[in-house]
Amino acid sequence: MSYKGLKIVSIQKSLTVTAYENLRIDILKGTLRPTERLRITALSERYEVGATAIREALSRLVSDELVDFEDQKGFAVACVSKTELLDLTQ
Repeated sequence: MSYKGLKIVSIQKSLTVTAYENLRIDILKGTLRPTERLRITALSERYEVGATAIREALSRLVSDELVDFEDQKGFAVACVSKTELLDLTQ
């Protein structure tokens, strides 16, 4: 793989991390409310990153249990108890 290819992967990865961090903060602050549908196009515009970075960030947030995913419905903010929220922020 060429140097340019590696650089693109690195840039994409940092965009994914940026999207992940911004989404996580907005979920924890309550800007994105529990059960709110997360539309990839709208999030791409809001955070000024591509759809791929948003999808990867949402997948990571599913692993963190901050976002739910359902086939045919997509992504939504998970309902998190106060105890779980405290665990996530420590």
